[in-house]
Amino acid sequence: MNTPHRSAVANAYKPYAREIVREVCAAILGDDTDDEIVTRSADELSENGNLSDVIARIAGSRGAWERNLYQRPEELVRLAYRGVLGREPDPTGMTDYSKLLVETKDFAALLSILARSREHWEKFLIP
Repeated sequence: MNTPHRSAVANAYKPYAREIVREVCAAILGDDTDDEIVTRSADELSENGNLSDVIARIAGSRGAWERNLYQRPEELVRLAYRGVLGREPDPTGMTDYSKLLVETKDFAALLSILARSREHWEKFLIP
């Protein structure tokens, strides 16, 4: 709902909307933010003055999800080991696969490696 208060807030944001949104995007998505996202979000902020909605939409974006997913590679390695091998990772696996995730950002590749391992085949597929 566009109340008089909300209109006043939107008007106050207008001169700074692009700058505000660029800073929000940098914090959530990193420095390589797409200009289209900034423009669309700045227009939204200028129109309705609802910074919370803009932040929520940016934070809920696929880009934010992908960036944040790989912020905790050790947790992803732990989950992959538990799910595929039924155990906790050994120290070498934790280190090597955490590094792999940081470098490649490819969780599917990690799952594939573990699923093709001799341990997986012996433990789960060969009676």
